[in-house]
Amino acid sequence: MKKLFYFFLLTSVLSFGQSADSLYAEVDTRVANYPKSFSSVKAFAERIQSDYKIPELQARAAFTWISKNVAYDLNLMRTVKQKAPASFSFRTEAEKLQKQRERITADAVQTLKSKKGVCQGYSSLFYEVCDQLGIPAKMIPGASKSMLTHIGKLPEDEDHVWNKIYINDKWELVDVTWAAGIITGEKPKFEFRFNPAYFCTPAELFAYTHFATAEAERETGMTAREFADLPLYYGSYLLANFDLETPITAFLKPRANDILLRLNFLPENAKVGLRYSMGNEFIPLELTYFDDYATVTLPQTPTGGYATLYINGRSVVSWRIKN
Repeated sequence: MKKLFYFFLLTSVLSFGQSADSLYAEVDTRVANYPKSFSSVKAFAERIQSDYKIPELQARAAFTWISKNVAYDLNLMRTVKQKAPASFSFRTEAEKLQKQRERITADAVQTLKSKKGVCQGYSSLFYEVCDQLGIPAKMIPGASKSMLTHIGKLPEDEDHVWNKIYINDKWELVDVTWAAGIITGEKPKFEFRFNPAYFCTPAELFAYTHFATAEAERETGMTAREFADLPLYYGSYLLANFDLETPITAFLKPRANDILLRLNFLPENAKVGLRYSMGNEFIPLELTYFDDYATVTLPQTPTGGYATLYINGRSVVSWRIKN
């Protein structure tokens, strides 16, 4: 249950009896007063070290600053999609690793300098700062579920990179790119919208939208087919104080009656609605409340397209409508 994952995450004590969310808030507030640019990755890391000695808080500071100061580069994204993946030659495994490391460093430096990048740049910069801070880190390539067209699609394309960091005797998942903001509008543009839920995200939630290329990095053991058959979960779902229990399939059947959603821990003042891509009409939904959950029945669905659930004006999950 998502609520329980967050309960344990947010009530874990780091020091002085403070919970993680309280300490993270303090870090985020201090980082807001950092310079808007740094001359080098080393200077960035040294600033963090001067404020924090605990690796978890150092990593949080790096995560927050990058997310709030590096803009997603839509022009670079289009260029990357049009070009073949960059390659290099090597004779030994050691030479391969050295060249990979040099590329990460170059990407990190360029991202810090320009304050723009795509996922490779975000994750490279975060990796490089963690390395300077002495925090073990990884870059994890894989497939993402971030668009309606990804619903039901096998994760065959490697279209995203994120990080893992080793803190508190375990590996934690971090996505600095998705924490930075969203792409909006018919003419796409990037909008800063900090999402702290992508720092040390519970693996069970992270697996809803991230599928690592390397099987060893798939902590939940989810298969490609299981990933494809999940709905599309938005970043606002991770932030929301509720858990969608049903349905967990990617698909809704057209014209079905009595499609029942169960929403655990949903506040009683929540406004819930549905929008179908065919027709685009927003339909307010009436909730039935019980002790710790609420239910809502979806209206008859059209014969195609997608259905998106909204909570308090934000999209949280979408399904594909399919026979």
